[in-house]
Amino acid sequence: MNQKRKKILETALKLMSTKGYHSTSMQEIAEDAGVSKGALYLHFSSKNELLVEIYRYYYQMIKEKMNLVDDQRRLDSKERLQAQIQIYMEELLSQKEFILMHMNEHVSYSEELEEFLQTAKADAFAWYRESLTSIYGESILPYTIDLTIILKGMIEGYLFTLFSTNASLSTDKLTGFIISRLDDVVEGLLRKKEKPLFDLALINHQAQSLFGESHWREQLCRDFLQLEKIIVEANIDENIQRDCLDSIEFLKEEAKQVAPKKIIFQGLLNNLQAIPETQELSSNILQTITKQLAQ
Repeated sequence: MNQKRKKILETALKLMSTKGYHSTSMQEIAEDAGVSKGALYLHFSSKNELLVEIYRYYYQMIKEKMNLVDDQRRLDSKERLQAQIQIYMEELLSQKEFILMHMNEHVSYSEELEEFLQTAKADAFAWYRESLTSIYGESILPYTIDLTIILKGMIEGYLFTLFSTNASLSTDKLTGFIISRLDDVVEGLLRKKEKPLFDLALINHQAQSLFGESHWREQLCRDFLQLEKIIVEANIDENIQRDCLDSIEFLKEEAKQVAPKKIIFQGLLNNLQAIPETQELSSNILQTITKQLAQ
C-alpha cells in the first residue's frame, strides 16, 4: 500500500475515533492527511468506502502479525494459538475508541462492509478449526463447531468486558486463562463422549456464507495488499515502482465492476513482470477472475 493511501486511512480512523463517524467530514480527513479533497476522492469515492477500507487495512495488518507467529518454530501448537489470540486481542484493544464509536453510533452496514465481515468470520472459523485440530488431534474433529463457538465466545466475551469497563488485565494472563479453560472443555468432551451439538456438514450447508469459502472479491483485496507490499519492498527503479502501484490501483477499480474484464486484468498484471516475486500472486488473481466470470 502506498504511503499516501496509508496516511489517509490512519488519519480517518483517528478522526472517526475521536469525533465520531457522522461528525467527521471528508474535508477534515483530507486536511489532516495533507491532501486535497479531490485527491482524497481519487482514492476513496465516499466516506463509507473509506470506512470499509479501514476495516480491511487493519484486518490484514492483524493477520500478518498473527502469521508471523507461525514462523516461530520454538513454539508448539498450543503456544502459537495463545500467542495469536494475544496479538488479536491487543490489536483490537488498541482500537477501542474506534470500535466503540461504531457500536455506539449505530453506523449502518453497507453491502460491501457486510460482505467483508462475513468473509472475516469465515476466515476466523477456518483458523480456529485448523488450530484446534493441530493442538488436540483428530479426536476432536466431531466437536470443532462446538469448540469454535466456545473459544470464540470466550474471546469476544472478555473483549466486550474490557471495552465496556476500565478494568486493567494482562492479555498474557487472560489468554493463558482462556487456553486453560479450553483444555478443560476438550478434556470433558472426550472423557464424557458427549454427542456434538452441531454437525459440521449440516452447519456448512445451512450457513455456507459464514462457514464456506471466502468471497472472491475479498480474496482479490488480500492479494492486492500483498502485491503492494512486494512492490514497495522491491529493489527497483522508482518510476517502475510507481507504475506498478498505479496498475494495482486500476485493478482495484476494475474489480469493483459487476463484470470485471479479464483482458484488463491480463494487461495490467503484465506490467508487474519487472518484479518476479509478483508472478504467483498475479497468476492467482487471474485464476480468481477467470473462475468468477465462468459462473
